[in-house]
Amino acid sequence: MIPVKTLVAGLCTAIFLAGSAASALALDVPRPLVDADWLDQHMDEVVVIDVRKDPSTFTKTGHIPGARVVKSGDLRTKRQVNGLTVDKMRPDQATFQANMRKLGINTDSAVVLTNRGEKASQVVHSTLLYWQLKYYGFDNVAILDGGNAAWDAALMDVSHDPAEAPEPGTFVAKAPREHLVATLPEVEETVEYGGPQLVDTRNLDYFLGLKTKSYVYAPGHIPKASVLPYPFMTVDDGPAVFRPVPELSAIAQYLGVDLHEPMIVYCNSGNLATANWFVAHELAGNMAARLYDGSMHQWTQEKGNPVARTIN
Repeated sequence: MIPVKTLVAGLCTAIFLAGSAASALALDVPRPLVDADWLDQHMDEVVVIDVRKDPSTFTKTGHIPGARVVKSGDLRTKRQVNGLTVDKMRPDQATFQANMRKLGINTDSAVVLTNRGEKASQVVHSTLLYWQLKYYGFDNVAILDGGNAAWDAALMDVSHDPAEAPEPGTFVAKAPREHLVATLPEVEETVEYGGPQLVDTRNLDYFLGLKTKSYVYAPGHIPKASVLPYPFMTVDDGPAVFRPVPELSAIAQYLGVDLHEPMIVYCNSGNLATANWFVAHELAGNMAARLYDGSMHQWTQEKGNPVARTIN
């Protein structure tokens, strides 16, 4: 007769090996961008998160079957910084963890982010969540290039079923990767003493000071910034897929920006600029690309911070 201790030890070993095998078989996304064909082949192995400004369109316009929807505005919050209220900021670690668990994301999930994919202003909803996931230490994530528009163009099935709440996930937000974010003091230091490139990712009319947002308290841009508008990151006819890196590098260079050198990107509130961060950091491999999360909203609240306006 086999001793009980031997049986128990054998059973524990078998369970461990089974768990290791299952873990080894867990899907790793192959790259920051995946296409509709890849997603179709791996639908049963990934969690698809559809990020939208208006979740009511999830049913109206249709979505990828099995996708879970989140409102882009719910990914941002208010923070108290230097005694001032800064809106539309990244959530804290505990809040972000709760948000991701609510979407049914587990620690070992493979996540694919999508959006409506018709224009760059929709693509940034995916790059925003992508940046936040990376910031909180989660790497097994990709973006569907061209979003739902690319899925539809590939003649894949589209669902109009209402969103269903998934089972809560086990996602764990890790300690923030602070090297992915630029703080107000770091931007102020760059303006005063020089440093990484400052890249304004808004459209030219905002950069010049011809237009401004209600939550930005002075028109214009941060001094010493170059402009590289976020819509240039994707094509503007058909599904909004990202342009090839050599083309993006050439566009950036023409506008005085080196896509491969240290940079701090910003916009009005830290949303649009995530597209440029994604291009520089994830596609071009620029590990010294950072997002100024407070952007012009925070910059123009701080008394004494200068604003350059090309046209007075």
